[in-house]
Amino acid sequence: MKTLFTSFKYAVAVVAITCIVPVNVQAQPVGDTDLTLQEAVSKGVLTNPEYGIVANDRRAVDEELNQAKALYYPSIDLLADTGFEHTDTETIDDEDLFRSRASVTMTQMLFDGFSTRYEVERQRARVLSTASRVNEVAEFTGLDITESFLDVLRQRDLLAIARANVQDHLRLMQTIEDGAQSGTVTEGDVAQAEARLSQARATESETRQDLREAESRFRREVGDTPERLIFPEVPRDSLNPNVEDAVVKALSHSPTLDIFEADIDVAKAEAEGTGSTLYPEVDLEVNGTIGENVSGIEGSEERASALAVVRWNLYRGGADRARQREFIYRHAIAKERRADTARQVEQDIRDTWAGIVAANERAQQFLEQAEANERVVQVYLDQFTLDRRTLLDVLDSQNELFVSRSANVNALYTEIFGMYRLLALQGRLLTTLGVNAPVEANPDMEGTEHRPFGIYGRQNSGQDASYQQPAVAEQKTASTVPQAAYAQQAEPASVQSASAPASNEQDDDQWYWPFRDN
Repeated sequence: MKTLFTSFKYAVAVVAITCIVPVNVQAQPVGDTDLTLQEAVSKGVLTNPEYGIVANDRRAVDEELNQAKALYYPSIDLLADTGFEHTDTETIDDEDLFRSRASVTMTQMLFDGFSTRYEVERQRARVLSTASRVNEVAEFTGLDITESFLDVLRQRDLLAIARANVQDHLRLMQTIEDGAQSGTVTEGDVAQAEARLSQARATESETRQDLREAESRFRREVGDTPERLIFPEVPRDSLNPNVEDAVVKALSHSPTLDIFEADIDVAKAEAEGTGSTLYPEVDLEVNGTIGENVSGIEGSEERASALAVVRWNLYRGGADRARQREFIYRHAIAKERRADTARQVEQDIRDTWAGIVAANERAQQFLEQAEANERVVQVYLDQFTLDRRTLLDVLDSQNELFVSRSANVNALYTEIFGMYRLLALQGRLLTTLGVNAPVEANPDMEGTEHRPFGIYGRQNSGQDASYQQPAVAEQKTASTVPQAAYAQQAEPASVQSASAPASNEQDDDQWYWPFRDN
C-alpha cells in the first residue's frame, strides 16, 4: 500500500496534469483573503449548530454530575408560618389565637444502600460519553468541512477543464470554417462542429452551476465565503502502512467507539445501583422549633431533636429483584451495541481503504488516458486536414480528452478525501490538521464559565476569542506534496462569447489548479 502514496506518482501527476490546460500562472503570496483547510475547520467546527448541541449537552451532564455529588451533603429546610388559629378539642375549648412558628431541619444521609455512590459513577460515565460525543461530532464536522473545501477546489478545476474544452472546440471550429471557405469541408461538417461547440458551452454552464452549489455548501459548513482556498497538504504520511494496522488504530481510538464504551459503564453503574433498594436508608435528622400560641396553647414553646431515622421497604412484590434483572440485560445490550458499532467501524475503515486504492489506480489510468488522448486529438486533426479522418473522429477524440481530464481530477480528489475520512474514522483528523480538540471534549473540563454554547450563548457573551475557537497549530511545510497555486487566468474573448454574460460571472475568471508545483 505504501507504493500507492509515493512521491514519485504524485510528481508524475503534477507534471502531466499541469500540461493539460495551458495557463499563465501568477503565484501570489498568502493574504488576508486566503483560507487554509486548518483555518476553515477551526472556524467551522465551533460555529456549526450541530456541534453547539452536543457542547451544551456536555455541559448539562456536568451539572447532573454536580447534582449527584450533592446527595452526599446535608439538606437544610426551613418551615415558618404565622396567622390566626382556631382550636376546639376535649382539653381546649373554642380558643382563637394568633400563632407563629419556625422550624429548621437538617437531614444528613448516613447510608442509602450505595445508591448515591453508583449514581455518581453513572453520571461520571455519562460525562465521558458526552465528551466522546463532542469529540466525534467535532471530527465528523471537520470531515464535512474538508469535503466541502475539497469539493470547491474540484469544481473549480473542472470548470477550468470545461473552459479549455470550449477553447479547443473554438479553435477546431475556426479550422473547419476556413476549410468551408476553401471548399474542402462540407456544410454538414460545419453544422456538426457547431453542435459540439454548443454542447461544450452547455457543459461549461453545468459545471459553473455545480461550482456555485459547492460554494453554497461550503458557506453552510464554514459560515464564510470560499475565496482563495489554499490546497491542503495531502495526509498520506499520516496513514497506516496497511489496512490491518488502520483497523487496529480505529478500534482503539475511534471516538464513536469511545461513546459506546462509556455507555457500557453507564449501564453497569445503573445495574449496580438497583441493589440499593434492598438495603435500609438511614438518615440523621436534626430539628429545632420555636413557636408562640401554637395548637391553642397560649405562650411560647421551644423544641429540639436529633434523630436517626431508618426507612426500609420489606416487600414490594418482587419488583426490586425484577428491576435488577432488567438492568443486567440492559448492560448486556450496551455491550452488544458496542460490538456492533466496532464491526461497523471496521467495515467503514476497510471500505474507505479500498476506495483510496481504487481511486489511486483510476487516477493513474485516467492520467495516462488523458496524455494519450492529447496525442490522438492532434494526430486526428492533422489527418483530417489530409482527408484521412472524418470530422466525427476528431470531435469524438476531443470529447474523450475532456472526459479523461475530468475523470482524472475526480479520481484524485476522491483519493485525497478518502485519506481524510480514514483519519476521521480513527479520531485523528483534527490532530492531523493541527487543530486542537474543543474544550468540551475533555472529560475533566474545569475552570470554564457556565454559559451556554452557540449562537445565543458563549459566542455572544463577551468572552475572550481565544476561548471561543480552538487554536490552530503551526502549519507544517509540505515537501513533496503539491500545493495549490492561485492563478488568475484572463478568459479569451472567444470563450467569453461562449459563456454567460460577463456581468453575472465576474468572479469566474479566477480559478485554482491544485496539482501544480509552486
